[in-house]
Amino acid sequence: MACTGGARSGPNWSEVYVNAAQAAASTVAMSFENGDSLLLLHNLMRAEELACLNVEVATALHCEREAQSSFNRFGPPPADVPMHIFRRDRVRLPLERMPASANILCDALLVRVLTLLETQLPDLAHSLFGECLPCATCISNTIFEHSRGEPAINVYTAFGSLAAHEDQHYLTVLIPLSDGDAADGEDVLRVHTAGSLDLNGKTRGTAAFTGVMALQSEPVQRHP
Repeated sequence: MACTGGARSGPNWSEVYVNAAQAAASTVAMSFENGDSLLLLHNLMRAEELACLNVEVATALHCEREAQSSFNRFGPPPADVPMHIFRRDRVRLPLERMPASANILCDALLVRVLTLLETQLPDLAHSLFGECLPCATCISNTIFEHSRGEPAINVYTAFGSLAAHEDQHYLTVLIPLSDGDAADGEDVLRVHTAGSLDLNGKTRGTAAFTGVMALQSEPVQRHP
C-alpha cells in the first residue's frame, strides 16, 4: 500500500478523500465505512468486454425505446410494463431484464470488485462481508441483499442525470460504460457526507463507496 502523506493506493485501486481530516486519521477500512473516502478501482474491465456490453445495452435500449414509442402513440402502457421505461432522459435496464451474456459479464465484474477488496484490502472486505467471501457469484448470491431494481444499467440522454440519493447498503459499485466524452456532464459525480466532493473526470474508472453517501451526477448537456 502506498501513502505519500495523503490518500492511499495499491495495485489497481486508489483512495479519494471526501472528508480529508477524518479520512487521514483513519484506516482505509474505517474511512470507507464512515463515508470519509471512496475507492477508485482501475483496470477492472477489458476493452473487448466493454465493447460487448455496450452492444448488449444498445440492443436492450432499442427494445425499451420501442416500448416507449408505443406508449407515446397508443396511450398508457400495460400494467406489467415498468414506468421507468418511459422517462425521456433516462432508460433503466435492470440486469434481470438483460440477456444472459450481459448478466454473466456484469456478475464477473462485481466478483472482480469483491476479489480486489479481499486481496488488497482484507480488513475492509471482512468488515463489509464477514465470512461471505470468497464467492463465485454476486448477482445470484442469496446471501447478498441488493437495492430494489439493482444491479442495473442506466442510459442517460440529454438533460438526464442521477438524482441525489443514498443506497443505504454496505457497498455501491458504479461502473461507467462511456468514456466521458460522449456527452458533457455525464462523468461528473458528486458524493456528499459531512463534506462534498466533485469527481470531475475521475470516474472513468470504477467507483466504490459506502451507502451512507449521497451521490448525484450533473445533467447530460449534449448527446450525439
